[in-house]
Amino acid sequence: GLHDLGAAARMTSRRLLVATAARAPPTAARMLPSTPPTRSFAGHSKWHNIRQRKGAQDKRRAAMFSKAAAELESASKACSGDETNFRLQAAILKAKGVNMPKDSISKAVARGASGAGGEGETTRYEGMGPSAVAVIVECLTTSKNRTSKEIRHLFSKHGGMMESEGAVMWNFEHQGLVKLGMADEATGTAYEEEVLFEAGLEAGASEIVFEEAGGDVDADESTEALALIYTDPKELAAVGRELETAGFPLKGLEFVYTPKSTVEITEEESQLAFGDFLEALEEQEDVQSVFHNAAE
Repeated sequence: GLHDLGAAARMTSRRLLVATAARAPPTAARMLPSTPPTRSFAGHSKWHNIRQRKGAQDKRRAAMFSKAAAELESASKACSGDETNFRLQAAILKAKGVNMPKDSISKAVARGASGAGGEGETTRYEGMGPSAVAVIVECLTTSKNRTSKEIRHLFSKHGGMMESEGAVMWNFEHQGLVKLGMADEATGTAYEEEVLFEAGLEAGASEIVFEEAGGDVDADESTEALALIYTDPKELAAVGRELETAGFPLKGLEFVYTPKSTVEITEEESQLAFGDFLEALEEQEDVQSVFHNAAE
């Protein structure tokens, strides 16, 4: 609800220095042969909390399932249902991440493998949202013309503007993201952060963020605590395999765009307006992912 806004706004990321090339050298205890990744801690996304206020959980869940199914079908069609395929594995993990039932996942994979579904193609749009926030929108669509018009309309309606390819991309870094659970799935025993940090380091991480659990438990939209392992996008599949083989619970494999600089939205009215814009984008049927540079 709105009463959560103040608390959410105060839940800013807590960045802890480990070592980077541009900062102070590591301590003797952390001396490593190559530049180690940064390590940081983050609360649950402020923007997710702001968008919870409308409470349309059933509608949102149905939309998430529909989008997950579209990506499952498309990925499955491209690899004939081979579940060892990287893109299909990533789609399955994403579907599990939104609590899509296993039976629904299996049916979507089968539809794609049979050629009965999976007609969509991926496309990406860029623009400036409200409060001069840079936004990247990734879609899976059967009609680029229709989707382009609808995304452009949403930018305009919410006080922004869709722009040409490359207009905001320069302010983002393309990265691979491996999401790991923070507890052993068999025993429920929580991993020490240091164990996950060292594992990510060994696998080739460039940054590791420990994300707190959050969300709305009552609405079945809670999220578990995760270790977010950022890596070179070309190495994503290999890093994911290495960490999974080491026994860590793999929760996600994604290509993401992380901002090089962020925009602080301080006014409550502006925060709500930006939250509305994100919600409108995510409710559009073809949108798969939204990236932005609004500070958390």
